[in-house]
Amino acid sequence: MDERSWINSGEWVPFDLVIKDVENKLWWVRFKYAAKGANQKDNFFMPIGKITEKEEKLLKEKALWEKLEVK
Repeated sequence: MDERSWINSGEWVPFDLVIKDVENKLWWVRFKYAAKGANQKDNFFMPIGKITEKEEKLLKEKALWEKLEVK
């Protein structure tokens, strides 16, 4: 993937799904690629952090969220 497509520190993407990957102990998000000219039908996935909370509850993962708004 071209470096211009990377999501860098301090940037964000709106995501519609969080996936708990128990096997690899990771949280993933699913999102639509927002770049101009991108295929809006495709889903993309990105790991957002390790599962560290002992109950494996997403909302309790304090290391992931500076500010979290749940809709």
